[in-house]
Amino acid sequence: MTMQQLKKKQSTKNYDAVSKKVRKILSATAQTFIPELCDGLKKDWYPELTQEQIKNDKEARDSIRDKIQLDWSDTGQVLSENPWSEVTITNNFPDWLRNPTQQDSNSEALELAREARQAKINQKRLISEREKQKLVDFATVLPDSVIPPQPKEEEEDFDIDIRAGKPMSLEQGGKPITISQAKGNIDYHAGRLFQALTDIDHLPHNNEDVVDYIRDSREHRRKFILELDPQIRKRMYNDLGAVDAAVQDMLELLEKEITAS
Repeated sequence: MTMQQLKKKQSTKNYDAVSKKVRKILSATAQTFIPELCDGLKKDWYPELTQEQIKNDKEARDSIRDKIQLDWSDTGQVLSENPWSEVTITNNFPDWLRNPTQQDSNSEALELAREARQAKINQKRLISEREKQKLVDFATVLPDSVIPPQPKEEEEDFDIDIRAGKPMSLEQGGKPITISQAKGNIDYHAGRLFQALTDIDHLPHNNEDVVDYIRDSREHRRKFILELDPQIRKRMYNDLGAVDAAVQDMLELLEKEITAS
């Protein structure tokens, strides 16, 4: 047995004691600040809507939920700074951001039983409003310097030599990507890009009209663009323009081969 394996089997009593403190603090901050983050977005984006109106407006409800998850979950944009899991964030969304359809679908008896069970859990798990206020006060007086500077945005992991017309992968030491790798990249990233643009988690089937998807998601994209820094908008415009040109050329080539066959 290696020294590393022996270390893993040893007691970590002191480490566990500190870990418990960290988990308690993270849980307390989630209970305190996730509802505040949601309320802040409501005031910024939908000041004219009541909580009840947002609860019954899927687009408004999802836009707030999605931004909170994207900015603050451990699968979000800046992993090193995101303190909460997706489940933790979901559990601490305020009632007005929960799906009323799911809530209404429960029978009255089941709903009463669920509420009673949740109340018991909350008594043990939730911190008081006084304790939440202490966290708010503490966070308010902390200096801005405690926040580490944002890392510079790294360049993408690949490069394209337009003159040579050869896609190159830096991860593969500058070797051209294989047909299998290219197909896998297209299959995966086409779905991810479509979801990012439409907020729909699947590509349309052959018998579905893609125009309907695009039209219905236009407002989602408009709000997304409004959130972007002007410089990022320009960069995104150029990036998507390059992608569009490559996609259009690929479609022409595919169409010729499909027609020929």
